[in-house]
Amino acid sequence: MGMSGLQKSKARRANGRWAKYGRLQSVLVDSLSEIGEPFFSRLAGMVEQCHQRFSAHRCSAGHQWAVTRFSCKCRLCPFEMRARSMAAVHKFGAIIRSFKEPKYLVVSMQNCEITELRSGIRDLFKAFGRLRHSKLCRGVRAAMAVLEVTYNEQARTWHPHLNVVFDGDYLPKPELNAVWLRSTQGRGCMTWIERADGQTVFELVKYITKLVEFVHIPDAVENFLVGTRRVHFIRTYGDLYGLKVEEEIDQECEGGIGKICPDCGTHEVEELHISLRRDDVYFDESGKLRFCVSDSGAMALERASSGVRSHDG
Repeated sequence: MGMSGLQKSKARRANGRWAKYGRLQSVLVDSLSEIGEPFFSRLAGMVEQCHQRFSAHRCSAGHQWAVTRFSCKCRLCPFEMRARSMAAVHKFGAIIRSFKEPKYLVVSMQNCEITELRSGIRDLFKAFGRLRHSKLCRGVRAAMAVLEVTYNEQARTWHPHLNVVFDGDYLPKPELNAVWLRSTQGRGCMTWIERADGQTVFELVKYITKLVEFVHIPDAVENFLVGTRRVHFIRTYGDLYGLKVEEEIDQECEGGIGKICPDCGTHEVEELHISLRRDDVYFDESGKLRFCVSDSGAMALERASSGVRSHDG
C-alpha cells in the first residue's frame, strides 16, 4: 500500500528541509575547494557525496528505519549536523528525564581570534572545570556540557560557550557570576541559569545548526575544522562521568545503528532490498531516521520481505 496522509506530510516537510541542506552543502563544498589544500579538496568531494543514498532496515518486531550509505563525518556538513543533532536529541532525552532537579546553565568567555579557536575552547573547558570544583557547585550531582561555537564575521572572531544541563541545587545568579569571573581569570562575560524543561534538550543541540552561519567563508571553515579537530563537543561529569554520548552519536551517524534496532534494541535486523534517496527519508520526533516511499516503492518494500539480509550473527 502507498503512503498515508501523515507520511506524505512528513515527506513534503523533509523534502523542503533536504533541499535547504543541499544548497548549504554546495556552499560548503565551494568553500572547502577554495582553501586550496589537498586535504580540504578531498574533503569537499566527500561532503558532496554525503547523505545521497540510504538503506532501509527492519527488525524482527516490525520496526523500520533508514541509515545513510555514506557519511562524510565533516562537522560542517548540514546533513551530518542534522543527523548528529537528532541523534543527540534521542540520547539526551532519557538522560535529562532522569534528573531529579534539572537546571540549564550557559557560560561563556570573551571572543578569540579566528586562528585561536582551539586555545579558546581549551581555556573555556579549563574555566568550567574550576567552576565545577568550586564550593558553589558542591550540590551538583551530574552534568552534561555541550560546546557551542558562533562566528562574528565583522570582527573575525569566535565565541565559544557552553550549554550545560545539570542535576542539583539552584545556583544563585550573583554568586554564579562572581565564581565564573574568578574561574575565567577575569575573562568571563556571560552566565545564564534557569530550571530545565522539555525544551532543554533542543536548546542543548542548537549549536549544531548554528555552524552553518559561516560555511560560505573559506577562512572560517578552515580555522573551524582545524581548531575543532578531535575536540569533544559533548562532555559529562559527576554521576554521568564516562558516559560516551558523543561516541554513540558518532556510531549512529556512521551507520552503526543499522545493525541494531533503535526502537527495541534487538540485533535481529534485516536490510531490505530497496533503494532510498533523500526524498524518501525524514527524522521523526524522537530523532530516528525513518522512510516513506511512493506506491511503487511500497510494493517493492512488500516484496523485499522475502529477500533480506540479516545482521544477526
